[in-house]
Amino acid sequence: MDKRLFIYLSCSLFISLRLLSAPPAADSLINEGPHFFLNDKGLKAVWIEKNVLRQKIVTPDNFNEIKSRFRLPVEYDDLISASTLRPVPRQYYTHVDSIAVISDIHGGYNTYLNLLKASGIIDENLRWNF
Repeated sequence: MDKRLFIYLSCSLFISLRLLSAPPAADSLINEGPHFFLNDKGLKAVWIEKNVLRQKIVTPDNFNEIKSRFRLPVEYDDLISASTLRPVPRQYYTHVDSIAVISDIHGGYNTYLNLLKASGIIDENLRWNF
């Protein structure tokens, strides 16, 4: 192998490895959470810290650590209540023959219009039918 080619390949490999192993720039680090989930082991906190997924089972004994770390304005019992409490829906409508409930369309405007038309909610001229 030619000496220049060997040096070129060696340098290229070295630079590539250095770039791949370099830590991400501070502005590209992701920090997210915490998010709390109730599972069979109890309450679990999940968060991303500097691009690393972290998880911890939260108990009454270690909650103050989590609370101070994330400056949470709630107590442990509040999180348990929020995870287990199921509100009873109380929607009562009188003199209503039809209801349409549609969530966030996430940029799917045309799909949204097609759904409304196919369901008879709007006509071809985009006028409400009810």
